[in-house]
Amino acid sequence: MKTTIMLAEDHAILRQGLRGLIERQPDLEVVGEAEDGQAAVDKAQALEPDIIIMDVTMPGLSGIEATRQIKARHAEVKVIALSAYDRSDFVLGMIRAGANAYLLKDNMFDELLKAIGAVMQGQSYLCPEVVKAVMRACSDSQSVSPDLSGEEVDLVKQLAEGLSAKDIATNQGVSIKTVEGRRRRLLRKLHIDSVAELVHYAIAQGLIEAHMPGHAGQ
Repeated sequence: MKTTIMLAEDHAILRQGLRGLIERQPDLEVVGEAEDGQAAVDKAQALEPDIIIMDVTMPGLSGIEATRQIKARHAEVKVIALSAYDRSDFVLGMIRAGANAYLLKDNMFDELLKAIGAVMQGQSYLCPEVVKAVMRACSDSQSVSPDLSGEEVDLVKQLAEGLSAKDIATNQGVSIKTVEGRRRRLLRKLHIDSVAELVHYAIAQGLIEAHMPGHAGQ
């Protein structure tokens, strides 16, 4: 079965380039296109693609808000953000909205297939320039991360590296329910809303390597 992809991008030439790259892959299929954020929300509802490639800045509804609305209705849809900018407000805005990957347009053709592969395996993907932007944003932040116990640091690493609650429970010899409770408390303590954000926290804290090509997260 092919992975279905929808393109949300206001520049027709760029959409054509993306379609051409994607449709050269035998296991990928473009099932629709949207020229603005509202159209992306509407077509995502109708088409239910596996992946949406989402421009961050589009006329009307932004890619950030479109992603937020789509994820609220279809949490399983993977969103790969595209932008000409590595501004931390764009990057963090898309991550908080639920994006699974973020690529810059000047190197997206080199990175796109890697990102598609990563998100379909339940991972997140950030191109190297975006990792730097996230780390700058974290270093510039005035908030201080709370102290974590050794057990909590281990849990951050395991979640950020893509281990499921079942895997962690097996490794630690505890129940899945226990791991899920620890995960909820950890996210609450860090004021983080998702495992995807936890990945970027782990990068900023040096708990996982920033140069890794893919990181887990939803």
